[in-house]
Amino acid sequence: GVVYAVGSFTGVLEVAGSTLRADGLADGFVLAIAGDGKPQWVQRFGGPEGDQATAVDWSPKGLVVTGWFSGEASVQRATVKSNDESIDGLLMHLRADGALLWVRQIGGAGTDTLIDVAIRGEQLAVIGTFERGLLAGTKPIESAGSSDIMLATMSLKAESAWLQTVGGAGPDVANGVAWIGDRLAIAGQLGVPSQIGTQTVDGSFYAELSSGTPPASWTLSPVEGNVSITGLAGSERAALAVTARGSVTFAGVTVTGADQGTAAAIVPAAATKSAR
Repeated sequence: GVVYAVGSFTGVLEVAGSTLRADGLADGFVLAIAGDGKPQWVQRFGGPEGDQATAVDWSPKGLVVTGWFSGEASVQRATVKSNDESIDGLLMHLRADGALLWVRQIGGAGTDTLIDVAIRGEQLAVIGTFERGLLAGTKPIESAGSSDIMLATMSLKAESAWLQTVGGAGPDVANGVAWIGDRLAIAGQLGVPSQIGTQTVDGSFYAELSSGTPPASWTLSPVEGNVSITGLAGSERAALAVTARGSVTFAGVTVTGADQGTAAAIVPAAATKSAR
C-alpha cells in the first residue's frame, strides 16, 4: 500500500529524490510513501505568501487534498487566485502518480480555510471555516459571527451537490469530517453557546447527519469539560482524537490528564441527541 502525507515547508525540502524550494513564506506539499517506507513522489503548491495542505483522502480514482493559500498560488500547471488577496480554501484532485486532475479555490473576502476531506464512492465531503462571506457559485453566504463552519459535498469531478453552514455569534472552527456508512460525521467548536438544529452547543461538538440534499437532521454527542477535538476518522463507526484538560467525559469515555494537566486520547463517538 501507499501512505499519503500533506503539510507545509519553508526554505528547501529534499525528499523522494527531489529538491523543492518554497516560493514564499511557506508552501504546501503532498508526499506519497510506499509500504516499505520509501518516498515515491512529492508535489508542492504555493506562491509568495503562506500556503498549507491540511488533509488528504484516497480513492481508486486518485487522492483529494485540502488546504489554503493566500494571494496567488501555482499548483503544477494551474494557477489559482484568492479573493481580495485574502486567504482562501484550496481543493485539489490528484492522480495516484501525483499528476493534477483539477484544482478549485473556495472562499470570499475574509480568511477561509479547508480543514478536512472524506471520500465515499463518487462523493467527497469537505469541511472548513470561513469569515464574513463565502461565495458559493454566484450566491454569497454571510457568516452568523466572526467565523462559521462550512460543510459541502460534491462529486469527484468537482460538481457541487450541497453546502451548509454551522455557527453562531462567536468564532466557530471546523475540526474534521468523515463518512460513517452513508451518513456524514463532523466535529468542530463553537465560540459561544449556539443552536445546531434544536440543541444548544457550547464548545466542542460531534454530530452525525443524514446524507440527504441538504441534510435534514443532526444527531449530537454531548461534551462535558474542557476538551478539544483534533481529528475525526471512521467507516462504520467514528473515532475522535481529542485533547482534554483535567478530567472530562466525552462520548461515554472519561479522559484524565496527569496531575490534572492535558491528556490526549482516541475515543469512539456515540451520538445520542437528535436535533432537527
